Amino acid sequence: MRYTRMYSCGYAYLARRGVGEGFLSNFIFRFLVRAVQIPGGGAGGGDGGDAGAGATTSASPCTHHVLLTVHISTISSCQLILSVTAQYEIRFFFRLKMASNPAKKILVIGAGCSGLTAIKACLEESQIPVCFEKTLDIGGLWRYSDDPSPSNTAGIYRSLVINTCKEMLAFSDFPVPDDLPQFLTHDKMLLYFRLYAERFDLLRHIRFNTEVRHVRKSDDHVVSGRWTVTYIQHESSDCVMKCRNVQKVQKVEGHDTESGRDDLEASDVSGERERENKGNDQREERPGLTGRLVGIKDEDFSLPRFCRVMIEDFDGVMICTGHHTVPYLPSFPGAEVFRGRILHSQEYKVPEHFQGQRVLVVGIGNSAVDIASDLAKTAQKVFLSTRRGSWIVPRTALWGIPADMLANSRAVFSLPARFLEWCVEKQANLRMDHQLLGLKPRHGLLGAHPTINDEIPFHLMNGRVQVRPDVAQIHPQSVQFQDGTTEVVDAIIMATGYDYRLDFIDPEVIRIEQNQVDLYLYVFPPHLPHPTLAVIGLVQAIGAVMPISEIQSRWFVRHLAGRVQLPPREKMEEDVAKKQKDMDTKYYQSRRHTLQTFWIDYMDQVALHLGVKPNIGCLFFTDPELAIKCYLGPCLPAQYRLQGPHTWQHAASFIKGTMTRTFRRHPQVQARSDDSSSDNSNQLHSSSKRRRGEAVPPHDDVNNVMTTAKESGSPKLRPHLVSESSPLKFAAGWLCDLLKMSRLPASLLLLSLCVVASLWWMASN
Repeated sequence: MRYTRMYSCGYAYLARRGVGEGFLSNFIFRFLVRAVQIPGGGAGGGDGGDAGAGATTSASPCTHHVLLTVHISTISSCQLILSVTAQYEIRFFFRLKMASNPAKKILVIGAGCSGLTAIKACLEESQIPVCFEKTLDIGGLWRYSDDPSPSNTAGIYRSLVINTCKEMLAFSDFPVPDDLPQFLTHDKMLLYFRLYAERFDLLRHIRFNTEVRHVRKSDDHVVSGRWTVTYIQHESSDCVMKCRNVQKVQKVEGHDTESGRDDLEASDVSGERERENKGNDQREERPGLTGRLVGIKDEDFSLPRFCRVMIEDFDGVMICTGHHTVPYLPSFPGAEVFRGRILHSQEYKVPEHFQGQRVLVVGIGNSAVDIASDLAKTAQKVFLSTRRGSWIVPRTALWGIPADMLANSRAVFSLPARFLEWCVEKQANLRMDHQLLGLKPRHGLLGAHPTINDEIPFHLMNGRVQVRPDVAQIHPQSVQFQDGTTEVVDAIIMATGYDYRLDFIDPEVIRIEQNQVDLYLYVFPPHLPHPTLAVIGLVQAIGAVMPISEIQSRWFVRHLAGRVQLPPREKMEEDVAKKQKDMDTKYYQSRRHTLQTFWIDYMDQVALHLGVKPNIGCLFFTDPELAIKCYLGPCLPAQYRLQGPHTWQHAASFIKGTMTRTFRRHPQVQARSDDSSSDNSNQLHSSSKRRRGEAVPPHDDVNNVMTTAKESGSPKLRPHLVSESSPLKFAAGWLCDLLKMSRLPASLLLLSLCVVASLWWMASN
C-alpha cells in the first residue's frame, strides 16, 4: 500500500509537469524515501537510475531489486525500480518514455486561406496533412477570374478591396510585407497567400484537381474515429478545363522577378500541377496519399470521362470550404417573366457589362453596396433595394486609423455596449445622414453586421444611386416596390448572400437548419463520439476571418494530437444552445446573422482552450510597454503567439511597432532650393523604379521598418521601440508619442482619455 501511494504521488507530479500530455519526449523522475530500519545490512547501494529490464546495479550483495513495468495512457512504459540497500534505504526510480504515437493523417478540404493555415497547423504538431483542392491553384475565393458563369466558385469582382487592414488580417506569425498597401486588393491578397505557402512549404501537401464527393464514418469509427472519404481525381487537362476555367495569375507590382519565383506565376504553377498529375504513381508513394481505386460508374456522380474515383481513410477531417459557395436566390413574384437578366452577385465581375443600363441591386450587405458603387460609374441609373436598411461605416476612423484597428481593441471592447454603439452611430452619421437617405435601420449598430464602404455616400448624394424598399413584384420590364413605386430596369443583381451547405457530408454529422449550424464554438459537432472532424472558417465576425481560421486550426489539430481536451459532450451541447439563444437576443433574426460573433470575444474563447490567451496582468509586470499596447492598441493576431505552444519570437516586437508602421511617413517631393532639387529627383527616380518593380536602395526613414516577410520570415522593427526604462518613464514617453500621433491639443486628448477611463471604471464597478 505504501508503494502504491508513492507511485501515485510520482505520477501525479509528472502529470502536472505535462508529461502525460506529450510535452516531453523523455523524462526521468527519481525520488528517495527513507523507511524504517530493516535488520541486516552491508555497504551502501548504487544508483539504479539507468537500470532497465534485466539490468544490474552497483549495489552491495544484500541489495534487492524489483522491476515493475506499468502502461499508463500516452506513456509507453513506466519502470518502477525498488532498490533496498544495505543501509535500509528504499530508492524509487521512474524511467518514463513517451509513447511514440504515430502521426495522424488529416484531410484538409480546400486550399483557400483556411486550408493553407490548416496545413501549417498540422505541420506544427508533426501530423500528416493531405489537402484536396478541386481547382488548379490556391487562394479559393480570392483567386479572381473573369468567368461570370455560376460554376466559377471564386465569386469576387475586379474592383474588390478587403475591408480589414493588413495588420488585422495577417496570420499570427507571418505579417503582410511592408511594401503592400494598408487595404489589399484581391490580387495582393492572393500574393500574400502565395508568400505564406512558399514560406512554410505548404504546396507539396496539396493535391490539386481533386474534388471531395462524400465524407462518411468509417466502418470502425466507433473505436477509431476515422473517416472514409470518396474523392475524384481529374486525370487530364481537358477534363480539368471542362470543370474549371484556368486563369493566368496577374503579376503584382514589386514582387515579380525574371524567374517568377516571388509571385509564383500561373504558368509555373499550372506546369507543376500537370507534372504532378502525370506522375501519379510517384506521388502516391508519399506517406498518407495512397487511396484505393473503386469501380463506380460515371453516371453515379455525373463524371467526365478521364476521372478516377478513389476512397481513402483519414484520422481527421478539416472542412475549409468557407460559406461563400452556394448562392441564395430569393423568389419574387413574376421573376420568371422578367425579360432582362437576373444574376447573383457571385456572377458579377466588371461594370462594363452594364454600360448605360438601369440596374437594380437587391441587398444592403458589403457586396451589394460595393457593386452599386461600382455600377454607378458606368450604368445609367442604379437602384439599391433594402428591407431594413443598414449602418454604413468607412474603412478608416479618426486621424486615418483603420476602423477595425480602433474597434478591435481590448480597451474599446471593455466599454459598455450601449455607449460604444452610440459613439459609432454618431461617427457614421457624420459622413452621411442615414435617416435622410432612407438607410437608417431599426436596430442598433451592434445589432447587425455593419456595411463597410467609402464611396456609397457620394453616389447617394449625387443621385447616381437611389435607395428603394423591398421588391414586391417583378414585371417583364420593370420592378414594383413595397411602397408602390415602379422603376424600369434592365438587369437585377441579387446580392442576397449564400446558403450554408455541405453537400458532401451526411446531414446527421453536421446539422444545418435555416442557416443555423450546430457547432461548438463554430468548430466541433458536439454530438460526435469522437471529435475528429472540424469546420474551419464558418463564422461571421466583425473582423478578418484569416486569424480566426488559424486559431481554429491550431485548436483542432492540437486536440487531435491529444494535447488539449474538449469539454464533455453535455457541456458543448449546452453551449451551442446558449449561443443560439443569445443570437436571437443580440442580433435581429435573419439568414445572415446565424454565425455572428465579436472578434476579440471569440478569439479569446478559443485561445483559452488552446492555452495561448495573453495574460495582460502578468505582462504589465514583465513588459509594461507590451501590456499597454496589447490592451489599448489593436488586438493583433500576433498576441496569440506570445505564450503557449508554438510562440513566435518576434511577436512582442511586432506588436510594439504597430502604430509606427501604420503612421509611417513616406518621402515627400519638395522644391525649396537648388540643393534640394537633386534630392527630389532622386526620390522621383526611386518612385519610378518601384513602379517598374526594380530594386531600390532603402531610404533612411524606412530603413528600420519591417522588411518583406519572404526574405527573413520575421519583421525588423525600429530599435527604439524596445524600451528598457522604468514604467513611469515609459508611460510619459508613450503619452508624448500619442500626442504627436493624434495631432490634437494636449488638453483635449487628456480630457478624452479621462472620460474613457471614467466610463470604463463605472462600467466595471
